[in-house]
Amino acid sequence: LRLPPGSYALKTLVRVLESDANGYQRTNIEVPRNGDVSLAPFFMSGDESEWLMVKADGKDTAPYPFVLDGNSFIPAVKATLRRGEPRLFTVFVNNAEPDEITWDIAPRATLVSQNGGKFVFALESPATDMREVAITMRKKGSSDARTVTIPIEVE
Repeated sequence: LRLPPGSYALKTLVRVLESDANGYQRTNIEVPRNGDVSLAPFFMSGDESEWLMVKADGKDTAPYPFVLDGNSFIPAVKATLRRGEPRLFTVFVNNAEPDEITWDIAPRATLVSQNGGKFVFALESPATDMREVAITMRKKGSSDARTVTIPIEVE
């Protein structure tokens, strides 16, 4: 999507032809103004062999954004977590330097690596009733805070 700054509702409808099953999800998104601090979190897909990457024809496209240390990954906006198995998620931060940022993440997560504005965290064992990962980023010396959540399912 290419959208001007503002608040939007992204509505997704999926239909499985073989079973006639369907699903709907509404996701609210905020496109920041140029220069505003922003963050976007993604779980890293556990098994990318189950996915087929389809890229645009290249005529008017930006580079593929989901790259860490030269390796592309497929983001998962919801993750199924198994107790005792670590899962990585990444947070992309725009318009803030790494040393300007503090984090509050629930459940607890450990910073694994950082490359520019891309931060990779390992999620520690969440409780089985946990339904989301809440990430709050603050810019030091500012009252400005950004909070995002990622839905999860714990098995």
